[in-house]
Amino acid sequence: MSNDNHFLYDPDTEEVIDVRKNTSVGRSDSNSLPIKDQSVSSKHARLILKADGLYIEDLDSFNSSYVNGNQLVPGQPVKLEAQDVVQFGDKRFYFSSTEPCKEYLDIPSNIDSFSLGGQTGQAIVHNYDEPILDINKKKKSSSLKNLRLHKDEIEKLGLKLKKLNENIKNRDLIHSNMKDKEKEAGEFASYLESRNYNSEIEVNAIIFSIEEVSQRIEKDKLGIQDKIDVLRNQIEELNEEIESLDNEKDKNIKMMSELNSDIEIIKGRDSVLKEISEMKKTLESLDEKSLIGLIKGIEDEIINKEKEYKEAQKKYTDSRFGKKDMFGKKVS
Repeated sequence: MSNDNHFLYDPDTEEVIDVRKNTSVGRSDSNSLPIKDQSVSSKHARLILKADGLYIEDLDSFNSSYVNGNQLVPGQPVKLEAQDVVQFGDKRFYFSSTEPCKEYLDIPSNIDSFSLGGQTGQAIVHNYDEPILDINKKKKSSSLKNLRLHKDEIEKLGLKLKKLNENIKNRDLIHSNMKDKEKEAGEFASYLESRNYNSEIEVNAIIFSIEEVSQRIEKDKLGIQDKIDVLRNQIEELNEEIESLDNEKDKNIKMMSELNSDIEIIKGRDSVLKEISEMKKTLESLDEKSLIGLIKGIEDEIINKEKEYKEAQKKYTDSRFGKKDMFGKKVS
């Protein structure tokens, strides 16, 4: 791994970034170098430290990565040189491999040649390590002060370069969008082919046929709905009739219950009358005089039986204990 220091300068925030390890670049916060710019993909590119220096690799980002305006091929790392302009989407950084000096880093990059529209032009910014040609005096100077004299002109050229890069990017974007649209059109064509029609007239004809069928269905639905309404009225009338019959049935059940109660009352009455009749027959068979005679006979029989009982009792006593006088003494 290279022992040199590697720095990126952000001209928008004037921040100097010290790259000391492999760095992931993208819009997501999970990247080592997060860039909050809509033109930057969530996983846009990465910076790779190797023994011979710092490399940049595009990760097949949507708006691509550039070095000195040249679009990188995704998956193919490119080594960075001092004063290279590194661009992720629309976001631009200046690269240095020697020192984190703002005055050194904010000079636009060295471009030996730049391709625009398929044609190669001459370098528009001179190498920092070589003397800068003073445009006004037509003489060479290597001082940083002289570089500052041309900063305005360089910035103007940088703006033009940015616009050209944007045009190239827009052209590439339009070209990419056109390919997407061509693919989309092909998908439309395949779909329409599978549906057996290819023009709006054919589709409208099918829609018209479907609408006719739909209208006929609606008409049939209305007819069926009328029949349903008639049946509903009939069902309502039948339900009322069923309710009337149920009411009549309830009345009959109540009447039957009352009649069953009456039957029990009648049975009770008949039973009582039968008992009364039996009693009458018994009373008729039992005359009062005959009853008195029977009672007298039974009473007389009881008196005789009592006399017989006393005599038997006396005989038993005499035989058991002997006869006794009036004083209780035994008589021989």
